Amino acid sequence: MSPSMRPCGSSRGLVQLAVLDRHLTAPPASPADGARYIVADGATGLWSGWDRNVAYWVDGAWTRLVPRTGWQAWVVDEASFLAWTGSARGGP
Repeated sequence: MSPSMRPCGSSRGLVQLAVLDRHLTAPPASPADGARYIVADGATGLWSGWDRNVAYWVDGAWTRLVPRTGWQAWVVDEASFLAWTGSARGGP
């Protein structure tokens, strides 16, 4: 991933992103650098306790992004947008 595309240590200014999937409860075996997933309810393993958060694989480790009201995500495997309301995700 290009250094210019990496987050600056804080996700506060983030409002829109793309995620690969939103139905996984455990991390994939071999994620690509920069891969992001919305963690499904009932998460296990390294994602335990991360339900409904965004898991971001960067530099060989998972980073947890806690969503803020208004965040939008393009879900690649569904070809649809979702928005975080503060307690749930909804689509247009």
